[in-house]
Amino acid sequence: MNIDKKGTGQGFSTRAIHKGHDPQQHHGALNPPVYLNATFAFESTEQGQKRFLGEEPGYIYSRKGLTGSGL
Repeated sequence: MNIDKKGTGQGFSTRAIHKGHDPQQHHGALNPPVYLNATFAFESTEQGQKRFLGEEPGYIYSRKGLTGSGL
């Protein structure tokens, strides 16, 4: 049994899993949502071109890369 030592009503495991997640940044979702797709902004057309060609690391379209893999 995990004992709540922080007065949050949540045990250690629950606090650890949700650490750093801000529901307000995800439309109030309590857990990080799974987005089926998303597009990303580039600083310039040159940057976008390099990313699409694989010459620069970074996301171009979430179905082409797993943006949630770092969670």
